[in-house]
Amino acid sequence: MPNEIFSLNKLIEILNVEESFLTEEQKKVWSKIKIPPEQWTLMDVNFSNEKFWAVGICGRYVIWYNNIEEGFICDIYCEYKILKNYYADQNRIVSVLVELFKE
Repeated sequence: MPNEIFSLNKLIEILNVEESFLTEEQKKVWSKIKIPPEQWTLMDVNFSNEKFWAVGICGRYVIWYNNIEEGFICDIYCEYKILKNYYADQNRIVSVLVELFKE
């Protein structure tokens, strides 16, 4: 699916499904880092400043949804609302949380 401004309603549906897979402890963590979805711009030259939905922030990390690949990404950001790198990951929220807090 091309990245036409991906519907907020569709994203909320996906988030509701994803949250249903979280354990109670993961839900507590998620409730502290999730944000109301907001569009962030991808600065990768191959994607012509396309926008993706950010759904969580934890310190220097942003969790965003890649609607092209249909998965969640966690990456360091340097500037608010700017995604630096494109990733073709197809992660679920639970996998992103495990990776983010594995240390």
